[in-house]
Amino acid sequence: MKLEDIKVTYEVRREERVSIITPVLEVDSDSVRTLIAFLKVDGHELISSQRIRFENGPNRLTLKPVKIVKTPGFEESYEYRMELHISPDGKEYHIDQFMLRLL
Repeated sequence: MKLEDIKVTYEVRREERVSIITPVLEVDSDSVRTLIAFLKVDGHELISSQRIRFENGPNRLTLKPVKIVKTPGFEESYEYRMELHISPDGKEYHIDQFMLRLL
């Protein structure tokens, strides 16, 4: 399994002024592996580093959700840059980027 083989999607749920973003990782692994992952939003680490374990075969893992609250009085839409960092050793990272526009 290569890091580039990991399919990353983001489940987004909105509740009034709050958006909850949950990264989902899917991959067919050829062995049991433990990787390190964390999520940055606009350059800030909002999901601290966590170990994720892939079993041999198909895997679907959800990471901890991130909650973004829209600032009261700021009625314009805003675009957030999500960067999911995934690493086998804490040194080299595969980075998946996702832009989210909140209205």
